[in-house]
Amino acid sequence: MSSEYQSGYQILDIDLLNYKITEVHYRKYNNNECAKQFISDVETAPENGIDRYKPNNNNGFELFREKRIKPQVNFNKADFKS
Repeated sequence: MSSEYQSGYQILDIDLLNYKITEVHYRKYNNNECAKQFISDVETAPENGIDRYKPNNNNGFELFREKRIKPQVNFNKADFKS
């Protein structure tokens, strides 16, 4: 019995400061008897299974939301234990 469904998962590389997804790593399950494991899904993302969103010059997927406030990160050494 064959199925159109292919089990798998994605790993998202997220740039939190610039609010965008820089890469999507696609994985699918290899049901081969000698090597049952998850492998890169080169059918979804050709070459190596990683989508860097080439139409955007490999700059990732921009995430939009209303009234976006760019985070201000100010670290003070005294706030951390040494």
